[in-house]
Amino acid sequence: MKLLKKIVIALSTVFIVVSFYSTTSMAGEYILFENPEGFGYYSYAEMYPDLYQVYGYDKDLLWNHYVNNGYSEGRLAMVDRRSILTVENFDAERYASDNPDVVAVFGTDPYTLLMHYKNSGYLEGRKVYSTDVRIQGVLDTCDVADLITNASMTDMDKIKAVHDWMCYNLTYDYTYSKYSYLNAISEHTAVCQGYAELFDLFMHIVGIESKIVTGYGNNGQQTGLHAWNEVIVNGITYAIDVTWDDLGEYGIPVRYTYYMISPRQIAADHWEDGYYIAYRYIHING
Repeated sequence: MKLLKKIVIALSTVFIVVSFYSTTSMAGEYILFENPEGFGYYSYAEMYPDLYQVYGYDKDLLWNHYVNNGYSEGRLAMVDRRSILTVENFDAERYASDNPDVVAVFGTDPYTLLMHYKNSGYLEGRKVYSTDVRIQGVLDTCDVADLITNASMTDMDKIKAVHDWMCYNLTYDYTYSKYSYLNAISEHTAVCQGYAELFDLFMHIVGIESKIVTGYGNNGQQTGLHAWNEVIVNGITYAIDVTWDDLGEYGIPVRYTYYMISPRQIAADHWEDGYYIAYRYIHING
């Protein structure tokens, strides 16, 4: 059974799975952990006009506000292209090559081209790339989010669109070597950690509160380490396990057994021992 295979990795290579905590806490590939690198300060300012009036688009001031006040006030941190691109990771050469009209007016200075994108290029739908594979993974995820969601959709609609896209387009990594959102979005394969990270990233792009839950899963035969997600919609917490809803190679492209159920329901065969909230912290029970 696929569910059994999906937890074998936890039993056969426990030291790798356990390193999820230590690797992530050292700011591994998943860039939404406890630092402002992936913080969507543009979207944060635009979502909260009161903050924009005080801080403008100042990344450091907006980050400090979120860390010190915004999170406790219930404000949402998102991910967006403009915020995540910097002169250091922006592929200015590609942008110049793709946009000769921009070069004709602004030249090829990387900072000038980046500011063109942030000020007007994004509104014009111009595509951007990064020289950092981690950032490019985020940009690719933003591209997918744009294709499968839109502003007229409800949060429930967006969550279903992401869940279904992942089930249709990802396959579980039975080499047990691909653990991150980057593997999931660029290679379309990962173990449960990669599924959970990518889903969490999608949620931060579309503006839905989310966290990664870690613990154990049991399919009725064996128990092993596992990761899934929780989202909050209209003040209600829902559990969702895209990994275990993806049975594509068994002729079931998508199912909804672990889709938007209560934490109490998922606790029938999932046991939480910790969780990770983007930009905030990892909590491990015990």
